[in-house]
Amino acid sequence: MVTTLLATVILSSCASTSAGLASSNSAANTSGTLTSPAQSSAVGSHEVTLSWNPSISSGVLGYNVYRGTGSGGPYTKLNPSIIAATNYRDNAVQSGQTYYYVVTATDSGNLESVYSQEGAAPIP
Repeated sequence: MVTTLLATVILSSCASTSAGLASSNSAANTSGTLTSPAQSSAVGSHEVTLSWNPSISSGVLGYNVYRGTGSGGPYTKLNPSIIAATNYRDNAVQSGQTYYYVVTATDSGNLESVYSQEGAAPIP
């Protein structure tokens, strides 16, 4: 069974300053779809696929995805390096849990935007 949750992902714009790129409060509104859970090939295992529209901010090289087990965090970064794509698959989820995801936009100096709007994925 695949349940699709619609989520709005808001990635902050990165504004150019003399010190490089920094997060600002002006947000680039994008929308994404949080799909949960998709059955993988292993019996009884689950995965969550998170996708979002690209940031319209200049200087963004990619994204970081964070997951928490409680709404509002704390969150743990899932990807070891910047993700250039606008989707991420988390196959390290456990049945009976609800996971909360946020995404950040990242520039070449590893500066990140504020967290996107949170998306929840209950795993049956």
